[in-house]
Amino acid sequence: MKNSETTTPKAIKGTGYLTGALIGIVAAVAAFAITENIAIAIPLLAGLTIPVGMSIERKLQSENGGKGKHADKLMIALISIGVLFFFSLIFITKFI
Repeated sequence: MKNSETTTPKAIKGTGYLTGALIGIVAAVAAFAITENIAIAIPLLAGLTIPVGMSIERKLQSENGGKGKHADKLMIALISIGVLFFFSLIFITKFI
């Protein structure tokens, strides 16, 4: 009888970037559907796709998840500021 080896599946390089691109496309389409303004959707796509893809890729490729606690706090702060900025743009375009 053969010994079965347990292997942990690793993500293929570039999976995080593709996931970030998918999130950016969904967010841009949602912004266009809500505001009907392409001038908001395009910068949202460009500004969201690259940082989210980089962060997901870093998480997938790093073996030690404990390092970089300061970077995680900074990333959460930047994402929350981005969400607040996005909702403020929606508020400005809808009500003003």
